[in-house]
Amino acid sequence: MPFHRLIFYAFIGLIILNGGLKAQQTPYSGVNGIHEDWAASGPDSLTKQIVKDRVNVFVYSKETHFTLSSFVIRTSTRLAQIFSRKIKVLKIRSPEELPLKMGELMSRHPNQMIGDLWIDSHGTYRSGRSLFMLGFDTVNFVTMDEPRIRKSLQDISIYCDRSSYVTLGACYGSATYDRPSNHILSSSAMQGDSLLLQLGKAFPRTPILASQSWVMTKPFMFGSKWGISGYPLGRRFRDEIFRPVWEQLGNWRMLDPDSGTVRDVNTVSLTSIGDIRFNDINYIDQKKHLRKRSKNLAKLKPGLYDRKLLEN
Repeated sequence: MPFHRLIFYAFIGLIILNGGLKAQQTPYSGVNGIHEDWAASGPDSLTKQIVKDRVNVFVYSKETHFTLSSFVIRTSTRLAQIFSRKIKVLKIRSPEELPLKMGELMSRHPNQMIGDLWIDSHGTYRSGRSLFMLGFDTVNFVTMDEPRIRKSLQDISIYCDRSSYVTLGACYGSATYDRPSNHILSSSAMQGDSLLLQLGKAFPRTPILASQSWVMTKPFMFGSKWGISGYPLGRRFRDEIFRPVWEQLGNWRMLDPDSGTVRDVNTVSLTSIGDIRFNDINYIDQKKHLRKRSKNLAKLKPGLYDRKLLEN
């Protein structure tokens, strides 16, 4: 690698690290971001205990074509990994590869558990379903029943406990709304809660998180309070069909393994070492974010959505 490029990457990495250190000074609600009523409910609650021997694992799927968003998040993760041995990266082509590669990784870290398991993926709005990818396989609340998919996830659940999080890095992963119809698509229930409940069968001890709206990939996604929040700038996202997504901007939901129910939680962020944290307020609670959302909602109009865009 040319020396000037190495210096550039090091400089960007230092900026990310510095941003992460600042973000860790930001107050969060409850214990490590968990709402205070959960934190007060005793050692068997969802309170995330302080455990040193944990690794944060980011799972990426092999893609058939290049996308800028995937490039940004994967580059950001690799840079963050330089400054934190806690961050680990796996790249898979199929569900069957997941437990194999996870087993190899965890064998190098005996007596450790996963802190945060981030499953990175595109959401596909045109499918009308909350989903994520495992390699080239699509996982939604229906395909979760396929034995090979369920087994691949169950096999890695041994590395997760109540102090872990499983996080879907896919847009619309917990969408509770119906995707509206337009001139090319029929209305469809996204079934995000059903997906989380199905995942809960594979990870019975672990809280599962997903966003109702977009999960953004920014150069400074690690260590920033709103690093994975916000909205895309593309013209097609100003189509009327995206109204429910705009209305749920920054909203996340979590499956509580104790109660077996799905509930709203504050907007999620990633620290500089890949820990999941819950912000003290929701993204939309900031006046400037609310104002921008209102402005975009007022400008929505039909006819801008392109059916050829596979990732949206």
